[in-house]
Amino acid sequence: MKKRLIAALLAVTALTATACNIDAGKDEKKGFQTVDEDKEKPEGQVGKPSTASTSVTDAVAKDNRKELKNAGLATLSAEAEQIYMKYVESEGIEDYDFFDWDNDGEKELIVFDTCYYSMAAFDIKDGEPYISMQGEGTTGRLEFHKVDGEIWVCHGDYEHMGREIYAFSKYEGEGNKTAEIRFDAEFEHGLYDDDAMYYIDDVEADRATFFQKQSHYLDTEYYANKDRTIWLDEENSSFEWNGKLYNFTTEYVDEDCSIDATLTCGEDSLTTNLDENLAGNYVKNYVMIYKGKAYLYTFGLNETFGSQLYVYDLNQDSLKEPVKYEGEFNLESGNSIVQAPWSFQMSKISDMAGIGVVHVSFSVGDDGMPHINDAAGNGYFWYNDTFADVDIKVTAPIDCMKIVWNKDTKDHDLVKDDLEPGTVLHLYRTDDESYVDFQTDDEKIYRVYITQKQENQGSYMQKVSYIDGTTLITECMENLPVGA
Repeated sequence: MKKRLIAALLAVTALTATACNIDAGKDEKKGFQTVDEDKEKPEGQVGKPSTASTSVTDAVAKDNRKELKNAGLATLSAEAEQIYMKYVESEGIEDYDFFDWDNDGEKELIVFDTCYYSMAAFDIKDGEPYISMQGEGTTGRLEFHKVDGEIWVCHGDYEHMGREIYAFSKYEGEGNKTAEIRFDAEFEHGLYDDDAMYYIDDVEADRATFFQKQSHYLDTEYYANKDRTIWLDEENSSFEWNGKLYNFTTEYVDEDCSIDATLTCGEDSLTTNLDENLAGNYVKNYVMIYKGKAYLYTFGLNETFGSQLYVYDLNQDSLKEPVKYEGEFNLESGNSIVQAPWSFQMSKISDMAGIGVVHVSFSVGDDGMPHINDAAGNGYFWYNDTFADVDIKVTAPIDCMKIVWNKDTKDHDLVKDDLEPGTVLHLYRTDDESYVDFQTDDEKIYRVYITQKQENQGSYMQKVSYIDGTTLITECMENLPVGA
């Protein structure tokens, strides 16, 4: 019964991405690159479109980013370098470069940091570095493209279902924008299907014209953060890493509902049988390249038994057996995608207040395993909209803490308060250990502390939630999702 309940819950949410974290070797993440690597994305997934013809080599996800010396014209003065390096050393920045992004003939400091949504450019004013260009969130990740011999700034929105937007701007000196062009694609169903709409500078265009003009700007050598995710599927099973060609395939074993996964590199081959009954419905495979290292993530998704993750370390001298991730999580759909190694979301079932699905942002850790990304979402488990929309009614007084903004400290304070009967609440977030934050319709946030106890329910043990460790949550609230 509980398994069927969880299976029903898993169908209601989807996986997304956003981010913040830093680090990596300087030479591992800089340089111009061609867009061939984006042919890695299977059809129908959000990502940069490829307008080139398909060939045998297109099936290989190549690490073909190459540094361009900016035509050898840009310079970096000794004075500017000294100022930049003082800033780099004082801030402990490990991943940086120098590059002329605004066509003024002078190289600027480029800092690769996902908090800047890929990277940020720094210039100098009054002897101090300041940010002159950066990414604009997940709706505007920053890249620099070389178009007709000049550098164009590109802010790309390619992580959200239903749209892709690329806004290009050319500068001749910081703050002096001399040209711009914008490409918008909108679609309701599959990526670039017959119902898609195309716009160039907000003027509707036919598909052929749109892609012809967009490719002139997009399908060029470009300078960007090298961290990325490679999507693998049946038609795109090969990829290159550190000069080695890998191939990864999975095969469903009907006899025991398991998966045979085979990873090859040259003459080296490794076949691993994933746990039976845990990977029988879908398999999703991603190469996560982050901080100069690469890991192959194999997600086994099962609507009844949940999800499993196996991680291959591709940084060894030879192929090694994958390590199973022991954390509790679910990827709810076979269509779920992991957008970026520095921030991707996984979900789990939380029974702190009823039973609902919560999600939290992860990043690839130094050991290759997913680690909660505190910088994205402050480490909270956020309730998915389906459960956050449920009206929960307070039926008895509840001692709680109200979360209020302190303008002096620019932080939130916890103030003692109480919730009166009749108050309508919505699930907001939780640490999934000791409290749940509820939100009212007027967006006030109340923290209720909860202790869970294992209790005998006849034929099985079940966790039961008590407010402040003394009062059953069901004695104070009604309409908790799915029952408590």
